[in-house]
Amino acid sequence: MITKSRIYILIILAFTGFGYAALAPSIYYIYFFLFLIFLYLTEIKKFKIKYNSSELNKFMLVVLPFAAILIYQYFNPASIPLSILIDQCGKLFLYFFISYMILKRIKQDFHIVFIDIMYFLTIVSLILYPTQFYIPLQEVIKETFGSIISPLGFSSGDVSDKYISKTLFFFTYHHNYGHPYTGIPRNCGAFWEPGVFGFFLVLALAFNTMISGKNILSTRNLVFIIAIFTTFSTTAVLATFLVFTYYFLINSKISLGKRITVVTLLILIFFNGVWQLDFISGKIFQKIEDADSDMGSRFGAVLYHLLLVKDNLFTGVGLKYVFEGKNELFDYKKSAPNGISFLLMYWGMLGLVFYLIVLYAGIRNWIANTYNSVGLHHNFIFFLLLFLSFSQSLTIKIFFVFLLSMFIVFDSKKPDNMEQVKTL
Repeated sequence: MITKSRIYILIILAFTGFGYAALAPSIYYIYFFLFLIFLYLTEIKKFKIKYNSSELNKFMLVVLPFAAILIYQYFNPASIPLSILIDQCGKLFLYFFISYMILKRIKQDFHIVFIDIMYFLTIVSLILYPTQFYIPLQEVIKETFGSIISPLGFSSGDVSDKYISKTLFFFTYHHNYGHPYTGIPRNCGAFWEPGVFGFFLVLALAFNTMISGKNILSTRNLVFIIAIFTTFSTTAVLATFLVFTYYFLINSKISLGKRITVVTLLILIFFNGVWQLDFISGKIFQKIEDADSDMGSRFGAVLYHLLLVKDNLFTGVGLKYVFEGKNELFDYKKSAPNGISFLLMYWGMLGLVFYLIVLYAGIRNWIANTYNSVGLHHNFIFFLLLFLSFSQSLTIKIFFVFLLSMFIVFDSKKPDNMEQVKTL
């Protein structure tokens, strides 16, 4: 049963976890305001904050290295205004503080809250998505009810004005009427583009299957799977097959022979069917071929980010990227969708390695505390996040700060004190 507190948590996490912009130039101040509302609505008198030296130490251990990199970037070169450094450090501390405090409240229920949010958004999207096939109806809805509030996860620097889509708060009409490879309308859900929706749908499918332990063909999972295919997201479809393959490979409830048979069938279906689709293999090969000339693509973004960071490979150019984003060298700032290479560009090699270590440790601690066991799920989810991030720059959004903050909130557990679990 969903309590009033759970409803509040769902709403606030939807805002902070996905990064609702609400037309503000400094969105993280809105996050702080929403966090204060969160504390009030969840009965702040009962929400006692106790001093925990271990968590404070881990908080500093995670945040200070990133802050140190920003300070180094400020002095090298010394042409960046102090206001940029203060702004980015303030954003860094606020993101981690909000994520830490909300995770303290929901703890092991993080996946439940996340799945609930995504299920609601998915149902809404599947109801409204068919209206995109009839353009006159779509235009009427967009012009009549289309909101000026930005889609979930959107901020003013993500895309240029001509690409802003109409949103109905929980559903977004994409600025393109059809997929460039299929001509079929794409489902954005509540987000600013279909690939982002696909990113979160795959995570919801993985969490519901691996963390909640639901059958991969359960009602909710089927809803997620249907929605994934309506996004026509290349990365999301590929990731869905990875989730299916992993699920059947490790499912001890199915005999080894059946598991091998199912995985073999999945591979055959993928390479003889799905892989042949234009928006899968056709798109991938085209993007690889155009990488040198199209730095706004997933593969081109890697080359672009390497170009930006080549003189500061170890410490990155994050502050310079923020300060000089409108200059010629940074003219692809609004369309370089590769979260992994973006981290390298922003934080440098040192920051990227530290980021991935904290992310892996946080996911492992979270799953270990949720299951009270050590298994393979944290390894797969970590890999899945990296795979999905190759096509989205969400690694700098507050959702990933939630994942990083898991290292702070959840204690590591030694395998000696835990049951070894490697299968579902």
